[in-house]
Amino acid sequence: MFYECIHMQHHKGNADRPDDHGHTIDWISIYKHGEHGEAEHPLSYTFLSFFREDPKTVFRTLKPQGPALKLSGA
Repeated sequence: MFYECIHMQHHKGNADRPDDHGHTIDWISIYKHGEHGEAEHPLSYTFLSFFREDPKTVFRTLKPQGPALKLSGA
């Protein structure tokens, strides 16, 4: 579920470039940590991107919104 969430967010942003505030839709965009609007070097992207993702962001996305439905035992 965790991987699927990050993977789907990646497809929503499709390796987008950071906005004026440094944010990207794609949490693991290759441009997020690049310099001067360029893509990050593929080796640093490959080996460092795993450690850059904040698990709290993914958990907040996966957390159900609103009150949870309770099933009655009757």
